[in-house]
Amino acid sequence: MRHHLISMILAVLIVGSISVPVAQAARHVDTDRCADQVLTSPILINGDLELQLFPGLGTEKNPFRIENYYIVANHTSIRIINTTFHVIIRACQLEAGSFPAVSIKNAENVVISECRIRNSSSGIFINKSSDVEVIKNNISLCDNAVVATASTNVVVTTNRIYHSAVGVTFQSSENSTVSDNEIFGNSQVGVTLDSNTRRVQVIRNKIGWNGPGRISSNVWNAADSGELNEWDDNVSVGNMWSDYSGTGEYSIRGLSQSKDKFPSTLVDAQAPSIGGPGNFEITIGTEAPEIEWNVADTYPFMYTVSIDSVNLPSSYWDVGKVAVSLTADTPGTKTVTIRLEDCAGNTVTNTVNVYIARKDLVKDPSAMMMSSIISVIGVALLIIAMKKTL
Repeated sequence: MRHHLISMILAVLIVGSISVPVAQAARHVDTDRCADQVLTSPILINGDLELQLFPGLGTEKNPFRIENYYIVANHTSIRIINTTFHVIIRACQLEAGSFPAVSIKNAENVVISECRIRNSSSGIFINKSSDVEVIKNNISLCDNAVVATASTNVVVTTNRIYHSAVGVTFQSSENSTVSDNEIFGNSQVGVTLDSNTRRVQVIRNKIGWNGPGRISSNVWNAADSGELNEWDDNVSVGNMWSDYSGTGEYSIRGLSQSKDKFPSTLVDAQAPSIGGPGNFEITIGTEAPEIEWNVADTYPFMYTVSIDSVNLPSSYWDVGKVAVSLTADTPGTKTVTIRLEDCAGNTVTNTVNVYIARKDLVKDPSAMMMSSIISVIGVALLIIAMKKTL
């Protein structure tokens, strides 16, 4: 009985030392938001009459303007069908889940420019349309970043297309151009032209580290099974390729046995840059501020964060910030390390030590009062227990 009572007293005296597990999660922080009008429903346009709800006149110099919209939902963000007037989709930020972010069907004279598109089945899907321009967009984390099917006079230029399954796809399309893009880090293929695609010119692009191999022999930067497609200007300019040997022509995968006659090598020998917060201290029982790293690279790929040598799930990263939350209720030191890798295989690490100190009871009146009460109760119980033993 006496031992049982003393055990209870000790439990009371140490109740404050009970701790809970550390909670943590790592995430990429998007610092490049380009749109400010938030919509929860899609923009659906069927016919020229519905285009007139937007600013503009529908001419080449003054097109109807769909711009500055932020649409994140599991449906097509912007769909335009059966139109002939000039229209521009500009500076929108779109995520459509299992649907295309932008869908253009049976339309003419459409420009998609300066949009940030991600996390969609297709970033931009163009079907049975003509005179469509895809310019200066940032498209990532899609099944297919840009798809043109049964379309003509499609121009895809000066875009960043990356971290998707397939970068640029042309199916049964013709008389189009893919130029001056950065197409990298896509898991299946960078650019693909199917068997019914004709007269597509692919030129002045930086195409690198695409396919399941990325930096091994199983690189799929491009494939061509169409007819009369060109991979250079027939004079002196072709594309830059991460897997080009440096001599001779560059062979394109696919049935067409196409060649880039004037290739050059895409080289990235620079490691990613990273800026960390440095070591810091927090008090036990409080939630630490997020640890944030400023990260940058021309061709970013994957990052991994570890806490005390235990890796959190890896993920793609982009220029901006990577953050990890850390809430600790046990005194000690947490060692948090981030490892960044770019598409070329260059890596960099940064480590932050978080010192978790016991709470200063003197500086916390409520904690001090509670401690005093517990001490008084403990002493009283100890006296009673000792008297019972006499």
